[in-house]
Amino acid sequence: MAAVSAFLVCAGGNVFNDLRDVELDRVAHPKRPLASGKLTRSYAFCFGLSVNLIALCLSLLVNLQVAVVVIATIGLLAVYNYRLKRLPLLGNLVVAVCAGATFMVGGLATSATEALTLPGPL
Repeated sequence: MAAVSAFLVCAGGNVFNDLRDVELDRVAHPKRPLASGKLTRSYAFCFGLSVNLIALCLSLLVNLQVAVVVIATIGLLAVYNYRLKRLPLLGNLVVAVCAGATFMVGGLATSATEALTLPGPL
């Protein structure tokens, strides 16, 4: 459940990233589903929201620590997509933290105590 939750957070982040880049993709990648109009923005938004909600529900079934990381990662991805995407250093740092959150989810799913002990996923 933790792995699927992490996967869905990544999927949701990619959906919202694509939503932010529709205008650029119309020029650079006109055959992509959103850019070509094969997929509507509202459908993509609802899909992104749905996968994030499912990720949150699954993470709650694992444990509270995993849910906190999932919520934080969804929040960071939202801030990245809507504010930090064009900022070179800060945007890259947020993406790196989100990628690292995958390892924290795995560690926290198996042992919350050991996940925070060095060396470990932290």
